[in-house]
Amino acid sequence: MAYTSWSVIYGEQPSASKWNILGTNDASFNDGTGFQNGATLKSNPYKMSAYNATNQTGVTSNTWTTATLGTEEFDNNNNFTSSVYTVPVAGYYLITGQIYMDSSPGLIQGAGARIYKNNSTAILQNYMYDNNVSVDAWSPSVTGIFKLAANDTIRLQGDYVMSSGTATFAATHTRLSIHCISI
Repeated sequence: MAYTSWSVIYGEQPSASKWNILGTNDASFNDGTGFQNGATLKSNPYKMSAYNATNQTGVTSNTWTTATLGTEEFDNNNNFTSSVYTVPVAGYYLITGQIYMDSSPGLIQGAGARIYKNNSTAILQNYMYDNNVSVDAWSPSVTGIFKLAANDTIRLQGDYVMSSGTATFAATHTRLSIHCISI
């Protein structure tokens, strides 16, 4: 249903059919079909946000590890399964990820987060490292807009450098969010 224009002459009482057009236009604006030039207000189903509800322990130093994100805040089109997002339609996607790493025992000298595409390519990576400072927690994050093809797969991975011990991807602070912003 599209927007239909109508007019009246000064002093004219609009006919019932003109009033019906007005009601139809009003309904079309409510459902998003009444916008001209291709613009719509329809809901975009291609978005998700997930985090890990429990600590992911035993993460090994110097090894990129996929974050286990077992709790979905929302996944409007059911594209997120087993910590992997499968792109439903080609388009531009805003992706944000954060991994909160905690160590015990030992101290982390550096940590990184990356967005990994198709199980083969890092499309964005942020690695923080300080050879002179070791702390028990790091929280690298990544954010970017990417042109993706249908059926591309996206996962969040983390890595760290530590002389001994293992790290944990902390519960609720390790998360991934994806939103299609344009097709």
